Amino acid sequence: MRIKNSIRQYGYFNSVKRLLKLLIGRFGIKYESFWYMVNTKDINAITQKMCKYSYEDVKELNFDDFKNADPHVFSKKKLNLIRCRFESDNFWCYGIIANRVLVYSFWITTHKVSFPLKYKKSLLLDKNEGFLEDAYCHPLYRKKGFHSKMTLYNLLQLQKLDRSKNIVLVLSENRPAYKANLKSGFKTEKKIIFISIFGITYYVEKYL
Repeated sequence: MRIKNSIRQYGYFNSVKRLLKLLIGRFGIKYESFWYMVNTKDINAITQKMCKYSYEDVKELNFDDFKNADPHVFSKKKLNLIRCRFESDNFWCYGIIANRVLVYSFWITTHKVSFPLKYKKSLLLDKNEGFLEDAYCHPLYRKKGFHSKMTLYNLLQLQKLDRSKNIVLVLSENRPAYKANLKSGFKTEKKIIFISIFGITYYVEKYL
């Protein structure tokens, strides 16, 4: 099931790359890279792009919306993180529920750019910056345009919070998300690389 979901999300070629990274990691060498993408479109440009979608099914999510979500994705550890986000004043989550199933969720924050917890790395946001993070789409609902639709919605919410420069991180193999972000008005500013060799992690930024 996980292999099928990986292929559905990344495609065959990039799924093989993910597998190779996993195998190399077993020998103490880990490599991961992300596209650091920035959107500075004004609110009028965003709302114009939103016209092609219907947002009647979108709601602001709460913790209860995650309780019946896929336990393989939303483990107890993940749910504890989600609870902490909701208890803070810096995070908001919007998404879609269909037939009592969590179809899509996407977070925004005005606090910091967060990388996966294992890297213990974050970047504080300036007062005009926002961050879109931790997008989830149920495997059966992928390739239906939800990511583009919800990205625009979250950009609008950040604009309402006076955030004119908004950031998203995309795993380098996640070509569908990367292309969707380009269509939503994002530009790739840099590539961020983590290289871990026998427990020592190096952080590298490459501006484009």
